[in-house]
Amino acid sequence: MKNGAIYIMINKSYPGLVKIGYASDVEKMVDQLNNSAVTPYPYMIYAKYEVPPTFAEDGVQRVIDRLMQGKEVDDEQRKLQ
Repeated sequence: MKNGAIYIMINKSYPGLVKIGYASDVEKMVDQLNNSAVTPYPYMIYAKYEVPPTFAEDGVQRVIDRLMQGKEVDDEQRKLQ
């Protein structure tokens, strides 16, 4: 099974915000985001960390939750991640 990656993306349409998640192919995902008419500026990969496929969504969510302890994130923002 191919490794996936935890990614951090930025977009100057949303100053001060980052998109964090997991994808099996980050470059393909950012290309799909940038080929849609959702934002006037492209998403850029700020950081990418390769992880084994067994890590997937549950592991990513645990890491994000740990990183976000003490930070304000409402339910709507969490759904967008």
